[in-house]
Amino acid sequence: MLGEVEANLLTTTKRAVAAENQSTVLQNRVTYLENENRLLKSGDKGLADLKERTSYVSQQLSSVVSAAEQNLKQMLSGVENLRVMSQVLKSIDKVTETEENTNPSQKPDPKNNNS
Repeated sequence: MLGEVEANLLTTTKRAVAAENQSTVLQNRVTYLENENRLLKSGDKGLADLKERTSYVSQQLSSVVSAAEQNLKQMLSGVENLRVMSQVLKSIDKVTETEENTNPSQKPDPKNNNS
């Protein structure tokens, strides 16, 4: 009977050692998974921050593009106005040249003074 008790004690001890080893392995695994979970959550936060920054930059670019487009439209309008002014000035020059050629000024001849 003492042999049976010793055998049971030995078997129980082996089981306890195996259980402790298994417990240590499982605790290490839990720690690893907790760390991995923490990293994944921080990665999600980083991804959310990246999405937020990307959205902000997109809005800023859209605003800049709209302003640039408006400025270009104003510049083109100004160019068109300058073209019109140039054409008007050319027309005025042509009209005055034509008037000078068709109606020469009748200047009194200082040599021919009938007074």
